[in-house]
Amino acid sequence: MSKPKISSAIDLLIPSIDVIKNNLLTFFVLSVVPSLLSILGTKRVENPTSFADIIKTITPLSLLGSLLAFIFFAPLIYTLVNTTKGKHVNLLEAFSKGYHYFFRLIGLLFIFATLMIVGFIFFIIPGIIVIRRYFLSFYYLVDQDLSIKDAMTKSAGITIQNSMAIYSVMGIMLIFGLFASIPGISAVIGYIFQFLYSVAPALRYQEMKQVYYYLQLI
Repeated sequence: MSKPKISSAIDLLIPSIDVIKNNLLTFFVLSVVPSLLSILGTKRVENPTSFADIIKTITPLSLLGSLLAFIFFAPLIYTLVNTTKGKHVNLLEAFSKGYHYFFRLIGLLFIFATLMIVGFIFFIIPGIIVIRRYFLSFYYLVDQDLSIKDAMTKSAGITIQNSMAIYSVMGIMLIFGLFASIPGISAVIGYIFQFLYSVAPALRYQEMKQVYYYLQLI
């Protein structure tokens, strides 16, 4: 058995596109629809400087997008884990099997967000480290049907062995996110590439898991 390789972050773009193409309807409904509703429904406010200004940007349509993103979160993670194994996942399977992990995934999301926010409030570096440590925890939870604690522990253990494999993917995602934040055609391009690259973290999970298993065998 040859040693599995870790791809460069940008090289994950084409495999990500291939996975999406082979499961286009599922990814469109679970990922694109909530995002489009949130983006199109957000009311533009010039130079928002206060909490009241931020509230003004919220509309019923953007709230619907956020609600759907919450409802679709577990089916989306289930889809990401299984499609990156080469399987086809339709919407019926995504919903029927994804909700088995719903409460654990939401609990993990809450813990992850809390740790990240606290990390960024005090120092930037701890926040970045938190993201790296638990970057793969959602995929571990679904793939191996783990508890929240076990999923976080496994993610922290495997990502510390090759931190750059995670930071590089985070960097590409940040670049696409920056383009999406620029008004005009740049935002459209940024959103498109964000979607096309959205499977890359799950692909990185599969790569790092294979490398880990290989090292346990030798």
